[in-house]
Amino acid sequence: KRKLRRRQQEKRQKKLLLKGQKKLLLKRKLKKKLLGRKLKKKLQRKKLRRKLPKRKLRRRQQEKRQKKLLLKEKAEEEAARKKAEEEAAKKRAEEEAAKKKAEEEAAKKKAEEAAKKKAEEEAARKKAEEEAARKKAEEEAAKKKAEEAAKKKAEEEAAKKKAEEEAARKKAEEAAAKRKAEEAAAKKKAEEEAARKKAEEEAAAKKKAEIEAAKKKVEEAARKKEADRIKAAAEIAAKNKQLEEEAIKRAEEELKQELKVEQLNKEAEAEYKKKQDEAVKKYEEARKNLEAAGAEFVSREEFDKLKADNSKKTGGA
Repeated sequence: KRKLRRRQQEKRQKKLLLKGQKKLLLKRKLKKKLLGRKLKKKLQRKKLRRKLPKRKLRRRQQEKRQKKLLLKEKAEEEAARKKAEEEAAKKRAEEEAAKKKAEEEAAKKKAEEAAKKKAEEEAARKKAEEEAARKKAEEEAAKKKAEEAAKKKAEEEAAKKKAEEEAARKKAEEAAAKRKAEEAAAKKKAEEEAARKKAEEEAAAKKKAEIEAAKKKVEEAARKKEADRIKAAAEIAAKNKQLEEEAIKRAEEELKQELKVEQLNKEAEAEYKKKQDEAVKKYEEARKNLEAAGAEFVSREEFDKLKADNSKKTGGA
């Protein structure tokens, strides 16, 4: 708008300048015409002076003076009119400039008010955006806090569940290990008992066979020779003694083996009992720590029920 007003003002000024230039040209032309007319009239007057008499010459001179006065009055009126027109044009230009200045001031004021209003709207919008951002940040923080609380609760539940499952698994493993150890010990004892019985039977059979063979030899030796019989009897007695010593020795070794097995079983049982006591102690400590942390323990039936409900929820999700 300012540019348009400026252009219009420049056009008006150009028009006024062109008008002024045209007026100057017209003035010059009029001057030339008047000079030409004056010269013509002067020549005509000279001619008439020669031809006309004095009375007519006077009348003409009088008419000429009157015309001159009329022309002078007319020129003055024209000059006054031109001066008035110039004054009016100048006044119009001044009014136009004042009007333009007033319009520019009004436009400037309006632009300043618009800028001020825009700045206020921008500040209000910025304030609203900041308020919305702050509110959103608070909501995000509250949401994050709630998520962290839920996550923490879920982790605590998972830790509790894991501890219970670990305790149950450990208990089951210990029971299985104990049962396995008992079975292995019983099996080993049975095998040792069977081996001992077999060895005793073999030794008895062998001893009986040897005795039979010795008796047979003694009888044969008795038939043959008394000396041989006495010698054979002495040999048999020595052999029997040796066999008896060997049997006693084997029996002692077997007894030692049984005692050793019993000692190992006792040590295994003591070790198992010690581990079980340690496991129970750790379980009790873990339970006390969880209770101090705010954990709640439930019975096995309630735990199974909660586990079933949780599995249903997971399946539904």
